[in-house]
Amino acid sequence: MRSELSREPSEGAGHVMAFHPAYRKELRAAEKASSAVATCRECGVWEGQFHVWGCRSEPCPLCGGQVMSCRCFRRHPAWSIEQWRAIVAAKGRVPFISYPSMCARCGTLWPQPFNVANAEWKKYIQIGQRKATICHSCFQSIKRLIDRAQPADNKRGQRSPSCSQSVNDSSGRTT
Repeated sequence: MRSELSREPSEGAGHVMAFHPAYRKELRAAEKASSAVATCRECGVWEGQFHVWGCRSEPCPLCGGQVMSCRCFRRHPAWSIEQWRAIVAAKGRVPFISYPSMCARCGTLWPQPFNVANAEWKKYIQIGQRKATICHSCFQSIKRLIDRAQPADNKRGQRSPSCSQSVNDSSGRTT
């Protein structure tokens, strides 16, 4: 299917083989060697250029989703691909710019993804940071800090008595 995707006339001729895995591998190697300009991992265009039409990474200029599968296109099933391309072009295609992923706590660039159960993530990561990228090392550090600071009888997730609740003291009196 990828070989059937057409290209925009404004795109450079150097990206004809962008979907070939060997070509993408060479582009990634070149990107690592030159930190000045990054390339799209999907279609191989350089920063500032428009994605190759059909690239899964191109954002929709209307909603910000992926242009090839966003809700704007799905809401109008009568639109043909040509009509959709014209609408996207009229709104203004979004050029590729690399925004690096980094750990919100330590700033490590491109941290390795890791899996954590939702309950554990909610237990240790405060609500305002749950959508942030956290590296594994920082997550483990946060867990240790919280576990060490919480008394054994009042771990996170368990309610502690509040001022409005009555509590029995050691003599059995309600305070």
